[in-house]
Amino acid sequence: MAKVRAVYALTRTFDESMVQPVHRVYGTKGIKGVDAMGMHSINVDYDDKLLTVADVDRIMHCAGLPVSRTWRVQLVE
Repeated sequence: MAKVRAVYALTRTFDESMVQPVHRVYGTKGIKGVDAMGMHSINVDYDDKLLTVADVDRIMHCAGLPVSRTWRVQLVE
């Protein structure tokens, strides 16, 4: 497994209404971590054997999170 991080910018400030969608993203198979980085971005760690970055984009949007991906980098475990 190679763990990869995708970084997303929020198109509006993080608020209480985004907590439940973040939990739904985290509960998805292949997602290894979801971290809000302040009020304006979210990091998503995922297993690249199970998901592509396009899959993660789709998961974020289907969860209802107002995001746009800013970059992706492979992590070293």
